[in-house]
Amino acid sequence: MLIISFAKYFLLPPVFNIVLIVLAFISRAFIQRFWWRYMTMIIIWLSLISLYLLCTPVVSSYLMSLLESGYSVYASGEEKPEAMVILGAGRHRNAQEFGGKDIPSAFELERMTYAAYLNKQLNLPILVTGGKLLGSDQPPEAKIMADFLQENYGVEVRWQEDKSRNTWENALYTQQMLAKENIRTVVLVTHSWHMKRSVASFERAGLNVVPAPTRFISGRSKSVMWYHWLPTPKSFTNATYALHEFVGLLWYRWKYF
Repeated sequence: MLIISFAKYFLLPPVFNIVLIVLAFISRAFIQRFWWRYMTMIIIWLSLISLYLLCTPVVSSYLMSLLESGYSVYASGEEKPEAMVILGAGRHRNAQEFGGKDIPSAFELERMTYAAYLNKQLNLPILVTGGKLLGSDQPPEAKIMADFLQENYGVEVRWQEDKSRNTWENALYTQQMLAKENIRTVVLVTHSWHMKRSVASFERAGLNVVPAPTRFISGRSKSVMWYHWLPTPKSFTNATYALHEFVGLLWYRWKYF
């Protein structure tokens, strides 16, 4: 897992772009041929231009739309879900204001908040999923989620899947737990841009999925204005999330699917 995390770090912007630029400049000092110096300038400019584009609302929203397409706000259909599954999304470690214990990350809170809201309508048994950090004495993510839901939302969690380390393992171990209860159809709560990889994983594991995405990014603006081409930190962050998902989808198709 550490190797995969390290590889993702270098495959995503801005590190990927910076590494390309640095390598291009260094190589120019050792290779004096005209064609190579010309190629390195192209690499440098493409890296800079791509960084700028990823910082614009236009490009980041477009990338998100590719991931969010096909999914909409949850609506009950023909399939009758038997349980709700909330995917973990990391933790805020050693939160001083909470006595030094780990608490749900901001993303995880968004998923839990939507799940608590949605389950007022559905009243389904809930499963939370997320394992323990390597070398940490803090509880698994699933327990952190379950405790937070109970204490702050008044929502009871029936199952805690506490072994998984990624989305595929979320799906695999969840299916194994729910199979003991003869449960096949679940409402799946995660972020809209994470839903493609999540649905593919859970269906591959053998579950029927009713998507319940939260926090849509694309589609908020119906027209492109001039200021949508101005770079913003938020747009770059959203674009990075999208690229992370594209890399994840390629990796999952090669390794799991």
